[in-house]
Amino acid sequence: MPVVSASREAIFQELRHRFGELVAAGDVAGFRALVAGYCAQAEEAVRELGADDELDGGFVFLQHESPLALRDVEGCTLLMIAIEKRQAQMIPLLYEASATCDVPDNRFLARPLSAGDHGRTLFHVAAVRGDRACLEALAALPDARPALPDGSGATPLHYAASAGRTELFEWLVAHGCPLESVDHEGRTPLYRTADDPAGIAALVRLGAHPDGAGNKRPIQVALDPDMEYDDVCAECTRLLLDAGADVRHVTCDAAVEQPAMLSRLLERGGAATPDALRSAAATSSRDAVTALLHHGAFDERDVMNAIRAAVRSFSWSDRVEDVLRMLLAHPVRSGAVPGASPSLRLTFSLLSAAERDGVEALTFVLGIGAAVDATVPVDHPLGADGGTALHVAAARLRVESVALLLDRGADPMARDRRGRRPIDLAQDSRSGPDRKAILARLAAAENARAAHAPGAFAVGDVVTHAKFGEGTIESVLDGGDAARLVIGFASGPKTVLSRFVQSKR
Repeated sequence: MPVVSASREAIFQELRHRFGELVAAGDVAGFRALVAGYCAQAEEAVRELGADDELDGGFVFLQHESPLALRDVEGCTLLMIAIEKRQAQMIPLLYEASATCDVPDNRFLARPLSAGDHGRTLFHVAAVRGDRACLEALAALPDARPALPDGSGATPLHYAASAGRTELFEWLVAHGCPLESVDHEGRTPLYRTADDPAGIAALVRLGAHPDGAGNKRPIQVALDPDMEYDDVCAECTRLLLDAGADVRHVTCDAAVEQPAMLSRLLERGGAATPDALRSAAATSSRDAVTALLHHGAFDERDVMNAIRAAVRSFSWSDRVEDVLRMLLAHPVRSGAVPGASPSLRLTFSLLSAAERDGVEALTFVLGIGAAVDATVPVDHPLGADGGTALHVAAARLRVESVALLLDRGADPMARDRRGRRPIDLAQDSRSGPDRKAILARLAAAENARAAHAPGAFAVGDVVTHAKFGEGTIESVLDGGDAARLVIGFASGPKTVLSRFVQSKR
């Protein structure tokens, strides 16, 4: 191959291509012959033309250009090809070729490959490739620095950990890569392999601290809430716990799917959020709910939200009922929810049950003592519009639930804080066959109730008002549903519309 050409770039590419083929094939003899020929031609060209002469618009292929500096269009050097193709025997030959050309170029050992490689060295490349022979060949060259970090502070051990190259861990540690080295994001090698049981076991065996030296704990990887917590995650968690990982203040919500592991984490001081309790209740995980209620500090609102999640479970079963019993029996903590009490929880359970399809939940909650017309106080954070379970079922057009509640004695004339009866809410709902059936059933129930009613409000009747409480009618100003009543309440007499009160008769 002529050394001088009209295109210096063409020479580079041709030379690089020929060298690359020999390196990839591991052709030691062919490589030596090409290097010898290249050096002889380069020396002759320099003697004849001089280093600064030009020929046909091109430049002399200068003697100080080492074959090690040649890159393809993707920026891949011959050394990188040797590593990629696992041709460790070519590495010393490439170094020798650089010296033969009178330019010992050791930069690839002590400095980054290039600015575009983010500060990686060839040791990083070999660590990802998983080739110990190449690492050993590189380490045998003068000025080799196997533990040099890249531009992000990551050593070759970080790279091997990320790539799952557990077979290289011991070699890299023995050649200077610190077990507790931290990259610029606070991650140790153990953090980078914390989703791989084999990687965790290998680094812990070499002495890696289970919590690492950075600001990111390896166990946070195993407990990533955005990942499905499967058996592999549980095994990673177990290995880190066995090694002494500190889980205090670490959120353990992900482990809800593995109750035994969740319990162990909580016993070791792990934290659980209300989302974990709600998730455990929604999936009817009795063991997880038991562990969370035992170890977690949940307020009344958290428990009520978990109750709603349990009632809304996809399918009803004995497990759902067991979870509900546990939540209802859990000691009440006042503060977060005014007026918190077991009866308030039961009422909330009934209202939640009225929201879902089917009557299994309603039947269960009524069966354990919920009052059919119970309401949550209107000024309560969870009180909504102060309606009954019949209001809820009618608004959502739950035909079976409406029928069950009416059969259990629910009052079709009951009004919420806006003065609306269940039939009013059904009337405002979307159209459809269920709506027509519910309207007919509620109208019949209202007519039946009116036929047995003792009559209109009268002076002396005891009534209740959602805001003012219980009082006695002192006078009736008008008749019918829009009657204005003067009622003596504990706070004094008030004039209100009759539709906003309920008779105590």
